[in-house]
Amino acid sequence: MDSLVKRLCGEQRGAALIIVLAFVVIFTGVGVAYLSRTTSDRRVAHSSFKQSDVDQLVQSAVDNVIGDLRQEITNGSTAVAEPDGTTLYTPTAAANMVPQRSGNAVGAPNLIRRSVNPDSLSGSPGVASRASAVN
Repeated sequence: MDSLVKRLCGEQRGAALIIVLAFVVIFTGVGVAYLSRTTSDRRVAHSSFKQSDVDQLVQSAVDNVIGDLRQEITNGSTAVAEPDGTTLYTPTAAANMVPQRSGNAVGAPNLIRRSVNPDSLSGSPGVASRASAVN
């Protein structure tokens, strides 16, 4: 009888050890999965944060360009107030309506406005460049 009790007690200890080891394996797997998930979520969140920075930068640049174009339209035109509250801008010269060469490069004529400082397009309705004076 004594050996039967010892054998049952030993079997119970073995079963308990297997159950505890199974729980350790399960909890280790859950912990590794959690850490893996948080690492990937952090990367996604960081990427989303950087994308929002880029979106803000692009929106700011677009706002600057649109503002400069509006200023050029205003500078090269005569404003007429309409009865409905809008303002109609009429160009004062035909030169304000066509592209103008930027710079004086004879060998490479272009119609692309360069970002240089100081921008000396005299007689142009163009807005001065936002380029830095420091090279």
